[in-house]
Amino acid sequence: MKQIFLALVAVAMLGITTSAHANTFGVKFNPITILIGYVDVDIDIAITNNIVITPSFQSWNFEFGDFDYEIQGVGGSISYHFSGALQDSFYLGGSFRSLSLTLDDEFTGETAEADVTASGVILGYQWVWDSFYMNLGAFAGSASESEIDVEDSSGNLTGETEDVPATLGVGLDFKLGWSF
Repeated sequence: MKQIFLALVAVAMLGITTSAHANTFGVKFNPITILIGYVDVDIDIAITNNIVITPSFQSWNFEFGDFDYEIQGVGGSISYHFSGALQDSFYLGGSFRSLSLTLDDEFTGETAEADVTASGVILGYQWVWDSFYMNLGAFAGSASESEIDVEDSSGNLTGETEDVPATLGVGLDFKLGWSF
């Protein structure tokens, strides 16, 4: 957690220096989820005056009692910014993520694993102040069918679920970042 904080401070310090050129690159994170240790970081890259591609990375390692939870994910999005990329503007885009979830039960020695993909549509507004910016929007999408495999401490498969059905859902798109 300390390394994450130091990395964010370093990015902030780099973003303090501004110049007269339009920003074409940004790094942003979700400040709400980071409070519980869930790191959700995006890298915004303006490829035209209005279009931004965004690789994203997620990571969460959490222990509670005898249980260890882990989420690792990668994804991306492409969005159209109506008043210009990395400027005050409404944005509309599509998003895709692939997540790997693991739950370890230290008491029984069992491990449950699942892989999920999610995709959807994002609509929101982006505020920009020199090199600092904030996104606030909504996400609507779906998650794929998945299967949960359970293994014992020796790696032997002890159980599995049938396909967990696909789901629909909505969410909040809230990120703070620095642009260059």
